[in-house]
Amino acid sequence: MNVFCSGHPAKARLSLLSALLMTALGVTLGCNNLTSLHQPSIKRHLDGPILSLPYKMILTDERNNDQRLPIVVAFHGLGGNPDEMVRALAAMEVPARIIAPHGLFPFGMQGGASWYANAIPSRTSDPHLMAEDMNYAADMLAHFVNQLMAHYDEAGKPIITGYSQGGMLTYALSVRYPHLIGSAIPVAGFMPSTLMPQQSLAVGSYPKFEALHGYNDKIVPFEADLDSVETLNYLGQKAVLYKFNNTGHFMSQRMFDAYLLVLDRTAVALNPDLEWE
Repeated sequence: MNVFCSGHPAKARLSLLSALLMTALGVTLGCNNLTSLHQPSIKRHLDGPILSLPYKMILTDERNNDQRLPIVVAFHGLGGNPDEMVRALAAMEVPARIIAPHGLFPFGMQGGASWYANAIPSRTSDPHLMAEDMNYAADMLAHFVNQLMAHYDEAGKPIITGYSQGGMLTYALSVRYPHLIGSAIPVAGFMPSTLMPQQSLAVGSYPKFEALHGYNDKIVPFEADLDSVETLNYLGQKAVLYKFNNTGHFMSQRMFDAYLLVLDRTAVALNPDLEWE
């Protein structure tokens, strides 16, 4: 029995789209094009606590190392690395602590990584295998986030964000471990049907989702992300999707500017007790 055939059209479309994506896209699901517009940041990487995964950390304002600073945990795409994420998010205007962990499995020839073990088209055609990989990655990152929260215990719950494969993982971690997450900002991602919850949580709720996606994305179609957001709303959760016309599976300047605005606004909202300039 297909548990997603519940009479809700968004869920039915989501199940079909997920299957098509897993079959047709394979390794291209995680293409990493986040920082193609942006010059490397000169911000210095900070030493931080020893955690369960390697990571890079910077402060968006190098003069402010307040332990209460909002934390943004950022996941790179397939073939990417933490440097790409910290370079991009260094452009935030709000003081924040950016922490970008390294993917779990080597991928590519330039030191890139994947979050999922099965990044081969013949394997990723199975959505259940993809769900297994995503759950494993989410479990590893939940432990990582728990360690962060214990060390920076005055910062509150982190914002999590990611691009492409990292955007998918942002959804998975937020649904699997909602109590750990302050807010979720997935970019060019979607939630596979095999991981979509079947009913609203009996206690508590998921963090707010603010997703961004290029309308002309041929790698991870906009419609797949739209169905993810519609289903979350159907379940009573807070989720919005920002559409960017004339944008494919890359970060246009307009999309990047909007991304930074969402990050800045969310950081302020999650940490109202700080004295924001």
